[in-house]
Amino acid sequence: MRITRHSYTKRGEETDDFMVGLVGWFICNVIVGSAVYFGPIFLTPIMVAGETDPQRIAAAQNIVNLIAIELGYLSLVLNIGLMIYFGFTRYWIALGMLAGFTLIGVGILLIQAAFDVVCSAISRGIIGH
Repeated sequence: MRITRHSYTKRGEETDDFMVGLVGWFICNVIVGSAVYFGPIFLTPIMVAGETDPQRIAAAQNIVNLIAIELGYLSLVLNIGLMIYFGFTRYWIALGMLAGFTLIGVGILLIQAAFDVVCSAISRGIIGH
């Protein structure tokens, strides 16, 4: 398979591809993340329906949880693989995906920093009396 790079002729194409990468990355990851999170919640009752043995129920729950973990890893591998692929073919889509990845990372860091400040203030007695 020969990978050919798309040549952009207009600035609007670059902007469109960036937005496709950014919005598409968020939509796809919300769908996959929902499947990983809600999958075990819905699959476990189906797998243990009518089962009364606690060991078999625990084994079924472990299997469903392992499947969810593997889907999470698969999501990460697909994200990286698609960024590499689009980096070679349509790099503005790859940049949009990277921007989405970065936005989530920065958002998590900001939430963690705010959480740390609040917890530190509570533990020192500054707030929460």
